[in-house]
Order: sequence, then C-alpha cells, then structure tokens
Amino acid sequence: MLTKKDIRISGSDYEKIASHVVPAYAAEVITIKSPEKTNVLTRTDVSIMVKNTGALPWNKAELVMSEGVKIRNSAFYDSTWIGGLAVKKTGAVKPGDTAIFDFKIKSPKKSGQYQLNFILNQTKRTMYIQSAAGLEKSFSQPILIEDMKPKLVP
Repeated sequence: MLTKKDIRISGSDYEKIASHVVPAYAAEVITIKSPEKTNVLTRTDVSIMVKNTGALPWNKAELVMSEGVKIRNSAFYDSTWIGGLAVKKTGAVKPGDTAIFDFKIKSPKKSGQYQLNFILNQTKRTMYIQSAAGLEKSFSQPILIEDMKPKLVP
C-alpha cells in the first residue's frame, strides 16, 4: 500500500500529480552495533536501531534473520530469540520515531566470513529498507568467525 504525501491540483482538468510517494511500511537503519569478528560458538550482543520512515505506524514490527531475502534457519540462532527466525519484536512505533532491537547471536561452529542478514516485518509484510541504492527488502552486516582454539606447540 502506498500513500500520497502531497498532490497538486492545477487547471480546469484537475490534473493530479503525486510528487512524493511513501511506502506504508518502511524503515531506515540508523546503527548496527555488532562485532566485526568473534570466536566460533560464542554468544555475542547485537543492537540495531531503525527509524520508521513509512506512512503508517508499526504496531509490532519484527526483526527476522534471513539468508538474503529467503528466510531459512539461521546459523546464528540463539535460544533467547522469540521464534526460530524472529529475533525480537517492537511495540508501537510512530512514523519518524526509532526502535532498538537488542538481542544475542550465537556464532556457528565453522569459521569464515559471514553476513548477518535481516528482514523487518510488520504483520507478516516485509518492510522496505531505505539505502543509498534505493528501497531494499533486507539489510546485512558482515562478521568474521574465527577458530581461536589454542594451538599446540611441539
């Protein structure tokens, strides 16, 4: 659902021109606080602040871990999440206000470079995320998982 921010009416034909269209549910990622790297099988705190840039208020926005835009079981699942993929929910957030998602992740047992991929949902609808490239359906944060087991010295 899109809403018209302003409409100009001109002439006798009442020509309607939408000059600015805003998605009903949209967000801008303000900050992502997560480590750049961590050890395998380590619980880590993550905090994400988002701003409601849509035309409508969120009543229960949900942050979901995903793989790209396809949702699947996350390698970073932590038992503190509210569901298998749902990390956290907000209360009511008015347009222009911000919400903070504080949660934990548990790093996978395999070391390597990963992407923490997220989707924001509002009543089972995917929100649009504003980025430099335009409107996206997901956002991500890179994280390096290291295997920092002590090495045996001969």
